[in-house]
Amino acid sequence: MRKLTSFLFFLLLPSICLAQITNYGVDISLHEKGWAEVKLSITFESENQTFFNFTFPGKIEDLKFFSYGTIDCNSISSEKISKVNCQFELKPDQKSILLIFKTDSLVSQIENVSYFIADFSVFKKIKEVFVVVRLPEGFGVYEKEDIIPKQETISSDGRRIIVIWRFQNVSSESPLKFRFAYERILPQPETFPWSNLIIFSVLIIAILITIILFLLKRAKRSEEAFLSVLDNFEKRTLEILKENPQIKQKKLVQLLNLSKAKVSRIVKSLEERGFIEVERRGRTNLIKLKKKLSFLGKPKSEKSESKNISSFK
Repeated sequence: MRKLTSFLFFLLLPSICLAQITNYGVDISLHEKGWAEVKLSITFESENQTFFNFTFPGKIEDLKFFSYGTIDCNSISSEKISKVNCQFELKPDQKSILLIFKTDSLVSQIENVSYFIADFSVFKKIKEVFVVVRLPEGFGVYEKEDIIPKQETISSDGRRIIVIWRFQNVSSESPLKFRFAYERILPQPETFPWSNLIIFSVLIIAILITIILFLLKRAKRSEEAFLSVLDNFEKRTLEILKENPQIKQKKLVQLLNLSKAKVSRIVKSLEERGFIEVERRGRTNLIKLKKKLSFLGKPKSEKSESKNISSFK
């Protein structure tokens, strides 16, 4: 029984090792900074295929893998080479696997020209190979005559230039190597100078604050200049009006504790200087404060007013 099992294993080994790939798709999206996202789509001829090994000449990162059946892949990477090993179980009607990874090993740059050099050889029989390389936006092929292999097609999706290769019936000895150069053909969009905008905004705000402070200070000096020519009774009258912007002259006489004649002279003086407005109401006058005097001090209680007024006599 052991001999029969060994015989069947060695009988099937060539077909497993030389398992044919029906479709091999390579989709590469190049980024302006030089890195690339790579998608490998492999469709096997037989659902009995259970493994796939792939060697990539460069470092790969962020490996992802997908299949309609079960699949598990691992990678061993260094700066110069990466090895990917996948184990899977395929379905009879879905015999494909998909590998996705990122790499910065496909592009090198000399001055303003970028050079794409890639090797996606798997050394297996392949019925059809389809390779797509999408250039970054604003870039084009540098020299079409230098593209390798020569069977390329250059297309566009309206935004990006695309280089395409198609091959059929590729032998297991045939390498799949690709090379071309590309460069920027459209001017690089200028980035908005946010740092300059922030600096400019700070300067504008600082200037506005300085102007506001200057105007407030000048207004305060102007009002202080007006008040400097007032005597103590007139200042006290304005303090009372600050607390009561409208007050009858009879009430003002009581609060100031002065004679009617004295209060009449004070009211007339303040009216002439534009601090108050006097409106006749019956037998008395209604006195209104016209100017907003913010630095006269906090209003005092009515109880303390009479006491302070007495000291002015």
